[in-house]
Parts: sequence; C-alpha cells; structure tokens
Amino acid sequence: MSTNAIFSMVCDGPDSEWKLGDYMKQMMLAGELNDIHFKVGRQFGTAQNFSAHKLVMAARSSVFRTMFYGSLPEKCQTLLDIPDIHPEAFANLLSFMYTDTVDNLDVGNVFATLSAADKYDLPRLISVCSTFIANQLSVDNCLTMLEQALEWKTDNVVQKCLEFVDTKSSAVLLSDHFTAISPVTLRMILQRSTLTAEENAVYLAVERWAVVACARNGLESSAVNRRQMLGDALFLVRFPLLTSKQLADGPGQSGLLNEAEIGSIFMHQNASLKPTALAFPTERRTGSSSAPAPGHVSGFQPDELVFAQTGRGHWWFPAKVFASDGMHVALKWCRTGAQDYTIKSNEVVRAADILQPGQPLYVLRLDDHQPASYLKATAGGRHEVTVVHSTLFVGFSHLSLRHDQVAQWKGDNGH
Repeated sequence: MSTNAIFSMVCDGPDSEWKLGDYMKQMMLAGELNDIHFKVGRQFGTAQNFSAHKLVMAARSSVFRTMFYGSLPEKCQTLLDIPDIHPEAFANLLSFMYTDTVDNLDVGNVFATLSAADKYDLPRLISVCSTFIANQLSVDNCLTMLEQALEWKTDNVVQKCLEFVDTKSSAVLLSDHFTAISPVTLRMILQRSTLTAEENAVYLAVERWAVVACARNGLESSAVNRRQMLGDALFLVRFPLLTSKQLADGPGQSGLLNEAEIGSIFMHQNASLKPTALAFPTERRTGSSSAPAPGHVSGFQPDELVFAQTGRGHWWFPAKVFASDGMHVALKWCRTGAQDYTIKSNEVVRAADILQPGQPLYVLRLDDHQPASYLKATAGGRHEVTVVHSTLFVGFSHLSLRHDQVAQWKGDNGH
C-alpha cells in the first residue's frame, strides 16, 4: 500500500462513525510510515516481528520515550530485540498504546500483558489488566491466578487474589485446586488472618494437601511423611481454635500432631495458667464470622450465671455466659435479685458502665466445677474465681488479661 493510500485512509475515513482510536488503529495496522521495528519473544520460541511509530510509543510510555529520544543507545536503532515479552502480550501492548483499548485480552495472556505493562510503565494498562483478572476470579481459578501472579511478580494482583480467597475461603479450601498449590502458596494462605473459614476447615484442607503431596512425591501417606511435606506450614494452622472434639477426632487421631503438642493445646484451652510456649498461633482469624462454640472445653455453659469483678474494687456484677470456646468467654451483663442471685430480667448493662478497656476482669462461679482450674476467693461466701482465658470479649469491649494482674488481685485479697 502506498503512502498516499495510507494518508487517504487515515484522513478520509467515515467521520460520522470513526473515532480517534479507529484512525490510530488503522495507522498501526497499515504498517506504513513506521520508524521502529521489534523482534519479540525469542525466549518463548515464538519470536515475531512488529513495527510501530516512535512518536506514538514515546507519547504513551516514559520508558520508550527515554529509549527513543533520551540518552540511551536505542535511540539510534531501528530494530530492537525484546526476548522476554511474549508476542501476544506485546501485541496487546501496542494495541493499547495506539487505541487505549485491548481487544484480545484473555485469561491466557493477561499476566504476560500485565508484566509488559509494568516493564514499560503503562499504569492505565496495568489497571485494565488488574480489573480484568479481578472480574474473572472464581473459586475454580483463584488459586491458579494467584500462583500465576506470584510467578509474574504482580503484587497488586497477588493481593486481589488473596482477598478473593479470604472471602471465599470455605469453598476454596474444599476445592480440588487447593491440593495442587505449591508449598509457598500454602504458607501464604495459612498466614492470612482474614480467612473467613472455620479453623477446622483449614485443618482438614491442610490434611488433604499433605496426603496429595505425599502421593506426588511417591511417599506413603504416614503421619511422619505428611508432617515432612507440610514443613513449617504445619505451625501456621491455629489448632488451639479447634474444639476439644475437633482436636481429638482430627489431628489427635490422624497422628499429624504428637502427644506433647496435643497436650500443650489442651492445657492452653483449659488451664488457668497457660503454657508459656505454644507452637501454634492462638489468635482467631478476624475474617471468621463464627461465634464462640457454646459450652466448649472451658467448662462454662450457655446461660450459666456468673459474677465478674473489674479490679477497680470489690463489687461483683452479675452476668450470664453467652458462649465459650476454650479461648474466649462471651458474657451478657444482667441485673439480679439481691438475695438469691437469680436473674429477674435479661436487661443488658452496657459494658462501658462497668469496665474500662485494659482493666483486669475476674469471673466468679457459684459452683465447684473443676476446682483445680480456678483461683480461690471470698465474695459473700466461698466461691471460685478465674480469668478463664488470656483474652475475653465483653459486648463491644476487648479486654486483655494478664497473669500478673491476676496474681496482684490474689495478693490484695489475702489469698
């Protein structure tokens, strides 16, 4: 096609229908008046040749502007070799630079395109690719997308994928794709405090992953081999959040945890004085929407009447146990009769009326359940007192309880 024909095509297009992008695309496709040529994708074994206009590329990319009109040696060259960009990605790159759109973006080339956009400083194309990936994410492909994002070192997409895994973690953990992820990806997911899945679902998924990992490596699926496959990922599972039944039926029977580890978790869940060293995280994942499981290993039962003291004085305030899970106890403040301590109404007293954040809290029981587990005190008779666990939630207040505060309280009361 002659130069005059090109000018005729570009200048005399159907003005009523064509936009600037249409003219720019036609100029790119025509292949005339080009002053820079590229050989792209040698390392992929599918090298292709492309031609373009320096001025257009320099206008869209600061990298190309420096290459063509700066002090870099490429400014004098008319043929550039780009071995590390896939031809499909480079075609998308050129299309975007000329028309501000990408017609051929798909799941197969989006990461390569995103990498090219990052290399040549095209933030709008990065945004287009990131949005495309976010819109394509599903339970079936999010883990594959995550591992591709890690491979291409696209941190913003890694974050989008992890956030999707957070919100859909129950389904993602059950998918067959979970057992195919790499150990690096496994650790990355287990480190997330924002997963919405129950911890028992996390544990069961880890067991499945370990079994498949043994098979991939030609190993018998023994407890020793499963632990070997998991490595330090095992210690990212928050086993102390499991109920006693889940702990016994799961890692207790599968052999994934040894007797010492099971014992330390049980002591952490039940003892007033917690083990000083615990190999597993104890913080509840903040994304989990689960409430504490009623009547779990702490021995507290739903609707049980207790009394709580804040440490500011000797006043005890009545409360009903809402739920308990072995790490936390949720209390509902109540009003009671003066004589028999029976609850006359379920009227809730605002926690702010009683407590200040950071104050120690002590719980008084009206029976002798597990006497060895609790500290002794006197409050209108011989009762038992315990801090229950290292952290306690009351209403909307979060109170951190320390053993040294408990010891100080005991001393003040002569016990």
